[in-house]
Amino acid sequence: MEQEPGSGPQQAVAGSSPSQIRSLAQASLLYLEARGKLFQIEAQEAGANIGRVIVRSVVAFGLLAGAWLLIVPSGIMFAAEKTGKDWQHVALIVAAVHLVAGLGLALHARSLFKRLHFFDESINQFQRDREWVTRQEKR
Repeated sequence: MEQEPGSGPQQAVAGSSPSQIRSLAQASLLYLEARGKLFQIEAQEAGANIGRVIVRSVVAFGLLAGAWLLIVPSGIMFAAEKTGKDWQHVALIVAAVHLVAGLGLALHARSLFKRLHFFDESINQFQRDREWVTRQEKR
């Protein structure tokens, strides 16, 4: 798609008055400023959401790890004494339960991250802008 010499944006600018060019530049800057502010707001929201999920995940992991370190060894010995089984068998059962619970929590965390949508409003706004420009070009 080659343009003929003397056509296109350069010709439109060359045939425009300085006030029209200034007005177009000012409108473009206002447009970019508005989009920048929207992007900034959404970036702050995304950061807050990610931070909240990460902090909760780290705290939950720390609490679970601490409880695990305190409860599991004594729980295994207690269960082995009550059931009359070797502590190794009880430990294997406890490990299986931990594995299933860990996988369940990992899948839940994955679903939480999939539900996070970043910069949706900016993307939607750019799509509306693109549609508006397409309608203007058809005129």
